[in-house]
Amino acid sequence: MRCIAEGRGRLEANKEIMEWEWSGTLQGATSVGIIEKISDNKFTLTHKITLPNGNKMEEKTEMTRKKIKTEE
Repeated sequence: MRCIAEGRGRLEANKEIMEWEWSGTLQGATSVGIIEKISDNKFTLTHKITLPNGNKMEEKTEMTRKKIKTEE
């Protein structure tokens, strides 16, 4: 499956927002990806997709950085 996407992004406070328009196999699909900084060690990623037939999908991921002590 090959696709080409054109995207535009912006920053709003602690959020990075990317809006995409897809062509190729996903002709007519659009998506929005939002990365939000919750704290210095926690981020969320939300991806909202509208398919060419109008169906919608959404996924959300939380990322947490864990600091690991190493022996010196």
